[in-house]
Amino acid sequence: IHQTSVRSNTNNNNVSHYDYKMYAIVHQDAKPCSQTLVDAGFQVVLQPRPVRTDEIQDEYLRRHIHKEWCCGHDEFIKLTAYTLPEPVVVHVDIDFVFARPLDDVLDALLFDRDSPIGRSARRRLVRERPTEAWPDRIQAVLTRDWPQVLPGRKPGYQAGFLVARTNSASDGTSV
Repeated sequence: IHQTSVRSNTNNNNVSHYDYKMYAIVHQDAKPCSQTLVDAGFQVVLQPRPVRTDEIQDEYLRRHIHKEWCCGHDEFIKLTAYTLPEPVVVHVDIDFVFARPLDDVLDALLFDRDSPIGRSARRRLVRERPTEAWPDRIQAVLTRDWPQVLPGRKPGYQAGFLVARTNSASDGTSV
């Protein structure tokens, strides 16, 4: 389903002017299971855990990271997406399904805000705070995690979807 939704929303089906390459970021301990992903067309990127719990500087987060929604500090493996050899990555969890092309999001990241394509893309994007000025250069786009909103609470960010510029020189110190 995941790959089918990607294929159906790219230039392979003439609905987008963008193509894709599928990467699977896999923890090195899961290497024996990764051949299935290769067989399905993914380029597997084997990684150790990029951040150990004892490396987290904030005491509260270090003590409580294991209680986070899904995978605790194992979620930090997603930081590997920032080091992939692509100018922009669309990082999604394996259970994510695309309903339509991401052309406006990608155009907003890849084109200057004063270019015709960049201006047009920014006009079409729905934003949480539409009155705030756009940055000169957009670094990342994310969404709130609306399906997991608890009554009376503000939704967190959806960790399973991120569109971002990459930085292969990143050493992870900003975490």
